[in-house]
Amino acid sequence: YMVSAATPCPDGAGGNSPNNGCTGKYQSIANAGGDPNSYAAHPQALSNWILSNKNSENIKFVMGMGDIVDNGRGVYGAGRANTPCILTNHCATQWMVADGMYEPLFNQVPFHPMPGNHDYDAGGNVIDAGGSRSGLTNYNATFPYSKWSTQPSFGGAYQSGHMENAWYEVAAGNAQKYIILSLEFEPRDEVLAWASTVIGAHPEHQVIITTHGYMSSNANLIASNSYFTASDTNNNVGRDIYDKLVSQHSNVLFVFSGHVSSSTMASRVDTGLNGNFIHSYLMDFQSTESDDIDAGNLPYGMVVIVRVAEDGTKAQLTYYSTVRNQ
Repeated sequence: YMVSAATPCPDGAGGNSPNNGCTGKYQSIANAGGDPNSYAAHPQALSNWILSNKNSENIKFVMGMGDIVDNGRGVYGAGRANTPCILTNHCATQWMVADGMYEPLFNQVPFHPMPGNHDYDAGGNVIDAGGSRSGLTNYNATFPYSKWSTQPSFGGAYQSGHMENAWYEVAAGNAQKYIILSLEFEPRDEVLAWASTVIGAHPEHQVIITTHGYMSSNANLIASNSYFTASDTNNNVGRDIYDKLVSQHSNVLFVFSGHVSSSTMASRVDTGLNGNFIHSYLMDFQSTESDDIDAGNLPYGMVVIVRVAEDGTKAQLTYYSTVRNQ
């Protein structure tokens, strides 16, 4: 089995208090006493469930779907993209929650922390004040390459010292091997070219691609860019990713993504240029989760369990709440 972990921070949520950390909505449930660490309990339920079930469920890999924090710099409001917050104050609190959530998985279950647009230094805007693609300073500080690249399943990265574009090898039983290829938000052309080289070097493997933004809740591929300036053409949305990478290889099996909230697991099947079926799924439960928290209910702590047959001929995907145990 492989598990896709939901984001610990619902998109766009938060508050002005440094103690809010992940989100004020989690705060209202779990931090009523003012403890700045207590709201982390629900995100940590994800990793606790994975560790408790790694043997019984035969979990081979954990894939993040991005937006690990709500804001990579951690400053809320209109000026957040221009206000630095490099691992200080409530910005640090968000990344500390993320570190506390995923650190227990290290050397226990192979895992990749895929970044979303909210994890960039400029926050959800992705671009910096000069209009260029922002960096991932806090992301790479929280998940240092020197540490996370030592996982036994780690195959390589686009850029040494950076974890945002990386691939892994996973075996399902003795019959079928998989390449899990995780790509940055709206990947650059050179990243797609690198990914194509990785896939081409492993023709006997089934390939699973994960990237934060790929498809919408109506199962259409994202076709327009709203994060970069018109002059910055070196970024690729879902339709571009499909045309330039996904459709080109006969061994691409799955594409998993987040970014767009949906109460159901939107899906589509495409036929690649080589006649292979490509199954794509949108996994983003954030709005349903935050609405339930607003209503005074428990959060979900949602994961998607991806069960694959050892021979690679069948797969089953299931939403599961690690908090509600259902």
